[in-house]
Amino acid sequence: MIRVTIELWPYGREENKKTLGVIHIANDATGTPHRGNYQAKFRRSSKSLGSLVIEKWSPAIRVCGFPRRSLTVYDLLLRVLAVARGKKNKKALDTLLKNQ
Repeated sequence: MIRVTIELWPYGREENKKTLGVIHIANDATGTPHRGNYQAKFRRSSKSLGSLVIEKWSPAIRVCGFPRRSLTVYDLLLRVLAVARGKKNKKALDTLLKNQ
């Protein structure tokens, strides 16, 4: 499993860090040696109630047919983000891709 943690470090100070989001990306073992299929979940929020931590996760999304031998983990992350957030950010994605 790949875990991506997004943190805010106020004034660059790690001791004051706050986790803004977490992404879990897991190979679902249905692919081939050359093409992987993955499921990803995004942690929406986390609350502490004493020693109990309550986490809210998004529904799982899938990335299928990822060419794992020719692309990197950053390409996989980009595809996960595009599948999960692409509809809300279509105009921005189109603009970014057009300017490359």
